[in-house]
Amino acid sequence: MKKLIAVIITGILLASMLIGCGSVNKSEADNANENRVEVNDTPTEAVNEPDTAVAETKEETEKTLSDDDKKLAEASKEAYEKFLADSELLYFDNIYVLPDYSDEGMGKGIFYASEGLSLSKFRDEYSAGIVDEWSEEPYDVKDTLYSYIDCGDDGIPELALMFTGGMLYGSEYTDQLIIKLIDGKLELCYSQNAGYRSYCGMNKYGYTWYGGSNSALSHGCEYSVVDASGELHYVYYVEQTYSMSGVYSANEDYDKYMEAVDMGAEDDVEVDTYELLDRDEDYYKGDYDFAERQQKYLYTFYKVDENGNEINDPSIYDKDSPYMKLWESKNLPFYTKEEINEHLWERKASFGVTDKIENGEEIDDWTSITK
Repeated sequence: MKKLIAVIITGILLASMLIGCGSVNKSEADNANENRVEVNDTPTEAVNEPDTAVAETKEETEKTLSDDDKKLAEASKEAYEKFLADSELLYFDNIYVLPDYSDEGMGKGIFYASEGLSLSKFRDEYSAGIVDEWSEEPYDVKDTLYSYIDCGDDGIPELALMFTGGMLYGSEYTDQLIIKLIDGKLELCYSQNAGYRSYCGMNKYGYTWYGGSNSALSHGCEYSVVDASGELHYVYYVEQTYSMSGVYSANEDYDKYMEAVDMGAEDDVEVDTYELLDRDEDYYKGDYDFAERQQKYLYTFYKVDENGNEINDPSIYDKDSPYMKLWESKNLPFYTKEEINEHLWERKASFGVTDKIENGEEIDDWTSITK
């Protein structure tokens, strides 16, 4: 069974489910992270799950649209309805779907050379691609759900799709996708597949998350966004490790587990690792210096109780505390939460991600096309 490996980390196991399925933005794979949009916003606390926010009403949004935007919104909705009725075609110029960099012919995904496909043909070929990449058993989608969302909060609708019922590894999986009318063609802008030990989701503004378990002591989640133009941006990845010695360092001299236990700095601390670096084809191939890249990650840690809740204890950051001594021996950078929040704010703002877009309401009106 072939697996996509985005990051090769010696000495620890990162769950293949967090990097194996889904899609790669063509602009990322082609090193073209340009035309970023600056927004006026204020730094906010980092969040690991979107909170509910009150969105503008449809009437309020429509009042701000120009006549041309109103026509585009109407044309988009009409195209989506035709696609759902299997009478409009979907194209794949924006992203690579299920790319496999270990196979020379599959680095650009299963739809790279594909002509437009109807919904039923796309669903069948996508399911066949899942089987080729991950399984020896049929991947049978039981139902297709849809909802209309507003990527970029510009009043122009996009179509969110969800395939349900496909089985992998004995568990039911979910596939989530975003489609946008671009220059008169329906284009796939995002797709993700999650199930066993993993999950995926998106909100009403095209802000998406994909996470799961890396091990018994580690959980990771990746956040991305589809902007108003339909471009997919990787925003950041955060990994929560519930032990200090469990954080791998390429520059560490030896395993610090027993040392951490003896120092009393092992079982009551959480380390959060943030990866904000842009991703290109070398990243997805694993063709880079991990030790060098790791020095650019953002690390912070804090004490937690037996339920994993944070405990406010500034003493752990004293220079002579066992926690700081242990961390310094790992030869990794350290950031305060305030410093990380500032970096996160700058990263999100570069893609036009406002508080409203990030914390928008999760989709709760999925509708089956069979009803």
